[in-house]
Parts: sequence; structure tokens; C-alpha cells
Amino acid sequence: MGNIKYRANIVRSKRESEFSEKKIVVYIPMLSGKFHLRFKLMSEYPFSFCDYKLVESIIITHEIAVNEVINIEYSGLTYYLFEYIENLVIAIYVAEMTSACWGKEITEMTISGIFDFFRELSNKHYEGKPPELSVSILPKKKRRKNSFDPISLNSDLLDTKKILALFKGHRHLLECDLTDHVKNVRTLKPYPDKLLFTKHPPIYLAPYEYQPTFDYSQKEKALVYILNRQGDIMVVLDGALILYRMQGVWRIFSAKNFVETVAACLSKLNPRESRNIIDTFAIYLGMLSFSLRNNRAGGLIVVGKRNDIEHLLPKDKYENKPSDTFYQNILGGKFLPQLPVSLLCNALSLDGATLIDIDGIIISFGAILSTRTYKSEKEGARTKAAEYASRFGIAIKISEDGPITIYRKSKKIFQLD
Repeated sequence: MGNIKYRANIVRSKRESEFSEKKIVVYIPMLSGKFHLRFKLMSEYPFSFCDYKLVESIIITHEIAVNEVINIEYSGLTYYLFEYIENLVIAIYVAEMTSACWGKEITEMTISGIFDFFRELSNKHYEGKPPELSVSILPKKKRRKNSFDPISLNSDLLDTKKILALFKGHRHLLECDLTDHVKNVRTLKPYPDKLLFTKHPPIYLAPYEYQPTFDYSQKEKALVYILNRQGDIMVVLDGALILYRMQGVWRIFSAKNFVETVAACLSKLNPRESRNIIDTFAIYLGMLSFSLRNNRAGGLIVVGKRNDIEHLLPKDKYENKPSDTFYQNILGGKFLPQLPVSLLCNALSLDGATLIDIDGIIISFGAILSTRTYKSEKEGARTKAAEYASRFGIAIKISEDGPITIYRKSKKIFQLD
């Protein structure tokens, strides 16, 4: 949950639950009834609507689980309880979020059925790779454009390789109604490879290749499930990523806090720039970061004043080779949105750092920073380089299979798990 800290302990006495701007304390009764689990959440930022919905989902899940696990044999209780509660929390959380967004109820049974379908699908392989598939649920009925009869979204679909081959990729959607029946097949138009800082098309805090899917979700207020080529599951609601399952672990994102943290740092570096431009720049950097991690590539982005971050470059920053000059001329000195996003992601994934000034001009890419004299207690060359570079601006470190971390003045100020 981003920068949210949590603490859990068992207590005998129960007090009133507390819901404040930056602290949530709830008391959940244990099976014996004599003890309570005190769950405390604290945050540097005000809690969002998503955070409150998660806590509500935990409480509701517990009430359901306690009544059902009593009849289970003790030998199998632990494994069953953790698996059952995790699935139930996720289903209730998504149902609560969706119902609040739509103003109409959608049950956790519907959500749970789709998750079961996607979990089973993620364990299958097509041509040696996990299949790709996107499924959406719409809040209202739409006229069916295809002539086929509605088909249930269940395991029968998984047995047909033709289905997996036909709908692989990130632009095809199976549109479902509230009963999980596929009513339509939708193919989305691709975004242009150059995303300018304008409102058309909008930029979402999501991987580049899924920008059309997020745009569709926002326009239709749709709940969308995405299974990517790595076997990860993304859950999108009304144009925002609310859940992400990577390597078997569910993660909840604080996208708003990520943008606010980057924007606040950029504002200090460039106080004369308008807030709208800074916010858009922050979302653009987030899109690039998500794109790298979605493709299991790491990177290091450093943004700062030109005179400051140029000190990061070694004195002999370019060798007198035609190839080095050619590569630098492709990206160096170019305005970020004028470059193809696909080309940018390739450059960002190179060993070394990508240096960008506060006006969005690329100074260098694949820069190897001189950190020999910098002392750090952290392990990892990229982490050390991020701490060192953040002395001159803001550093965003993207891990291949882990968090996206923001550094400022050699300190970690935010982490998006």
C-alpha cells in the first residue's frame, strides 16, 4: 500500500475503531472470542477512498470467514484460512470499489468467479508462453454488435486454443454483463507512439501499451481485468489501476500519491512552471516507469536542473566513436514527448541512468555514474546510483520485479510496491 505502515497485535480489550485522516485502527475478534486483533494503519499522506474500502473489506471478510471456518478440521485450517481470506478480501474489495463507482451493486461472487477464471488461465501456456487476455464488465447493458449467443466466462473457454490465439494481445476485450456472460468482442484503437503533453489522447498512470485499455475503462466506467504476457493480472476501474497481481502477490497502488510525490519534487526544482504541466510530466514519468516494469525491465531516471545533473556525467562522457555520436544524436537534446515511447523505453532499460532536465529535455541515456566515492549502506549498484544521483535532483528507480522507488537528497521518499 505504498508508504502506508501497518502494525498488528493481539489484545484482550476492545475499543472503538478509529478512522482519521492519517490513521486507521480497527479491532477484529479472534475465533475464541476472548481476544481481538488490533490492526493499525498509519500514513504520511491522507488516506484515500481506496484505503478505507480495503479496511472495510477486511472487516467484512473476517465476519464471513469466522462463520465458515469453524466447521473445518484444524489440520487444514491454516492453509485454507489464508487462501480463502485472501481470495475473499480481494473479491469484496473490488466489489465494494465497483459498487461505489457505479452506484449499483455487484456481488463478490461475480468478482470471485472472474478471478478464478484468470488464475486458472494464468497457469496455462500457449506456444510456451502464458496467454494474454482482457475482460471487461460494463455497468449498463449495451447493444450486442455480434451475432453469437452469449457464452459463459468459465473454464470451457480455456480448453480452446483457438480462443487463446484469437484474443491474445492487449487491444482485444471480451465485454461481459453482470452475470459474467460474454456479450461482445471489442478491439481498441492503438495510441500513437508519441504522446504529447496534451489532453488528446490523455495519459494514464499505466504501461504504454495499455493506455487504450485504461482510456476505454475511463470512458465506459468499466471494470477491466488484464492478463499480460508475464502472467500478471491488472484490475482497472474507471481508468485507474486498483489492483495488480505480480508473482502471486496482490498489490494495491497509491497512484495519486505517486504523482503528488513526483510533482512536489518537480515543483521545488522548477517553481515557475505551471502545476498542470508539472502534473502531466509526473504522470508521463510514471507511465514510462510502469512500462519498464511491466516488461520486466529495470531502469533509473534522474530529473533535475541541467547545470546540476550534468555534474553526474564523467568528463569523458562521449568517446570519439561514430556509433556513440549517432546514438546520442537520436535522443540527446530531444524533448521527451517528441520521441516514440517505445524508443524511450528501450533507452531507459539500458545499464546506467537516463538524465532529463526539468524542461523534459534528455541530456544523456545509459550514463554510468561515478559513485566510487559515495558511501551507502544499501546493496545494489542501481540503488547506490539512485541515492547518489538524487543529490542533484529526483531519482526514480525501477526494479525488474519489485517496487518503483523515488529518491530525493539521497533518501527514499516514496515506494510503489
